[in-house]
Amino acid sequence: MSFARVFAAFLAAIAIGATPAIASAVSVDAPGDIMLFALGLTGLLVGRQISKRRKQKDSEDAG
Repeated sequence: MSFARVFAAFLAAIAIGATPAIASAVSVDAPGDIMLFALGLTGLLVGRQISKRRKQKDSEDAG
């Protein structure tokens, strides 16, 4: 066999063997995980805004 044939067969074997590995390497998180993260982040942001408003209101009432 010539070197070109061996090399082509080697490349074909790698391509065929790597296809399932590439497909399984791409992972999509469950939508529930993403939603849980978004709800937690939203809760932190809303809580921070409420805390800022309370502090501003308290400082205006005291002054």
